[in-house]
Amino acid sequence: MSAAKFDFLSLLSVTEPLTSRGKRLHATQAQRITPTYGPDVKLKVDIAPSRNKLVPSFVEDGQLVLKQGETRELKLWLWNAGTSPIEEIWIVTSGEQELWVGEKKEEDSGM
Repeated sequence: MSAAKFDFLSLLSVTEPLTSRGKRLHATQAQRITPTYGPDVKLKVDIAPSRNKLVPSFVEDGQLVLKQGETRELKLWLWNAGTSPIEEIWIVTSGEQELWVGEKKEEDSGM
């Protein structure tokens, strides 16, 4: 494996090389004039199994189209498919969106 690729919060895609450039060689005159490097040094990686895994699922899979000022209730099911408890969940939206997470109260049922 020469590189690791991951997405941070599904917004930033990052590719990190797992190798570093070898040492600069200076043994001969040609190596001193033209920069020459030894073989790349590979990084040794130990991979631990994932214990936390949150699986989200929208109840309705249709496309959501809203007009300005319109609100709509969506149901999202979350369950822990891992082996250890999940203590924190981050929900990231754009600056134009508002999100309310919670249980529906009796007085809010007039929608």
